[in-house]
Amino acid sequence: MPGKRTRTNRTPSSASRTSATPARSRGTKASILYGETGDRLLKGFEYTARYNLGADVAVRRDHRSQRQVHPLAISTEGRGRLRPVYEQIYNHYVNRAGLAAPWTQRAAEKLRPEGEGRPGADHTGFGTLLYSRSRSDVEPTASLQPPAGLIATGSDQEVRLTWIPVRGATAYTVSAPS
Repeated sequence: MPGKRTRTNRTPSSASRTSATPARSRGTKASILYGETGDRLLKGFEYTARYNLGADVAVRRDHRSQRQVHPLAISTEGRGRLRPVYEQIYNHYVNRAGLAAPWTQRAAEKLRPEGEGRPGADHTGFGTLLYSRSRSDVEPTASLQPPAGLIATGSDQEVRLTWIPVRGATAYTVSAPS
């Protein structure tokens, strides 16, 4: 009907789960979407995880209209039911972007291993399998070997050392016998 306002009574878990998949599915543009408006997606997941893990969260009125359409309290229906989407968010913000996400981390840890999405869910689930990687898994580093081809040339005043650089090394420590 024209002029009639409707709204859905969304719980924090349903509001955040729908935002993650489009952000991730954009591929190379994902980091732009994940970082949109000051990491708003992360803030939403932190808020949702905090609430669903039993902690108190702030609720504020929406002063955009004269008529109050938003409740003054969050619905407790579904509180504590975490949906299998937290691994994806945790992996992006913590393992890839290096940001802190303590409540998202707790939610992901509580769900591990993350199973399939519930029937009718808009997220596949299996986030532990699909998204749970540590930084060392993403950027493997082999144990570094000493440099090869060490050549020492010198005089009474100095010794000059040259060697074949080691791939992945960022610095070398040279010590003299005492």
